[in-house]
Amino acid sequence: MELPGALKSAPYPGTMVLDAMEGFYVENCPNKGDKDMDLLGLRRVCVSLLEGLMETGLCFSEEVRERAKKLALEWNGKVNLSKANTFEPLAFLLLMVTYSLEAVVDKGELVGHFFVAAGCRKAVMLCRSIGLGEKVYDLIQKLVDNGKQHLAVRFIFEFGLAEKFPPVPLLDNYLKETKKLAEQVCVDGKNSYRSLNVAAEKEIGVLKSVIKVIKDCRLEAEYPQECLQDRLEQLEMQLADRKRTAKLTAAWSKQQQAIESASPTPAVNPYLSSSATALFGLAGALLGFSTTPNPAASHPYSYGQQPFNGAYGLPPQYHPQ
Repeated sequence: MELPGALKSAPYPGTMVLDAMEGFYVENCPNKGDKDMDLLGLRRVCVSLLEGLMETGLCFSEEVRERAKKLALEWNGKVNLSKANTFEPLAFLLLMVTYSLEAVVDKGELVGHFFVAAGCRKAVMLCRSIGLGEKVYDLIQKLVDNGKQHLAVRFIFEFGLAEKFPPVPLLDNYLKETKKLAEQVCVDGKNSYRSLNVAAEKEIGVLKSVIKVIKDCRLEAEYPQECLQDRLEQLEMQLADRKRTAKLTAAWSKQQQAIESASPTPAVNPYLSSSATALFGLAGALLGFSTTPNPAASHPYSYGQQPFNGAYGLPPQYHPQ
């Protein structure tokens, strides 16, 4: 039986879940929930229980709701709204919706909670259930201003605000900013394998999230995915090639070290002709590497090398001025 069904069959599910919330905040202990793995695990369970109870659609007695209200007011003073910490604001919002406590906290206070929890799959639904009202404009603007345009688009479509916040330029700006950040990672890392891979993985993640937003919000006609998909495949291929090359280079280096430690030999192989050296590079080097491979030269990362309109070939009519 799945969790909502099991909770619905329990004798006092509302009380049972509230009992389980004990320990979500540890008394007389610094708030380090994002680092304490045991506490993080407990909070994950609490979030799952609240989600399951919310999905049952059960109504609770005034006594149970009063207890939940007291807990919500207590939590509201403790919630850590740092960007890396989503469990605390998410659990707080779930508690409010599950026990129908929408009027307990001022809507303006909840903008910060939704901003941190915006990437969670139930965030948009929770926002609708709580009834953020006019404050949803503030939430969307805050997401846009902080480089979370792809998350803002989900709220824009849920609340029918596409005219005020046109989604296509927002997504295009998000991709442009990501591309610039990726380029900077490469520059700062002097085009090392690591910097190239970090930049590629970042852009791959962003492309996948934007493609999903386009599909979920049915924006295919306004924002064609072909150019995004092509870029995604290109990056994945480059990333795989670099990782494969790195493995070959590491294996060759290990082999050379083993040979050198086993039997000391002259620095240059006397039996290797100059013509062979020209063909293979350093004596005994792996075919294809004349010297220690230069990642920037052997596998150039293509940031900024392809002409494009917008971030990935977006039609000019959508370009923000």
